[in-house]
Amino acid sequence: MSVQGIRMRIRFDVAGTPCEFHRNTFLRSAELRIGPDTFVLRRAVDPRVWFDLDGSRNWERNFGGHAIRIEMTMPRTWWIVGSQRHYCVFIDGQPVAEETGL
Repeated sequence: MSVQGIRMRIRFDVAGTPCEFHRNTFLRSAELRIGPDTFVLRRAVDPRVWFDLDGSRNWERNFGGHAIRIEMTMPRTWWIVGSQRHYCVFIDGQPVAEETGL
């Protein structure tokens, strides 16, 4: 994923392993890095990415017996260019990181 298009980056740890979620707003793709491994959560080539009108999105992944969930919610004015999205990372149902941005 190109670094230039990354607008959202959240860093957190799972059982002592560094993790990073990032979303490229230009390509509308999302990835989760857990240690040396990278998981594609949303691909830019998926047509549903470009025509998704839902105001929220959840991504889930398991690692080392821990459930990781990333929630993205958009305001009702999502269609306004530059409207902010809210991201929250949960580990085993407990919030560990939050960010607001594109």
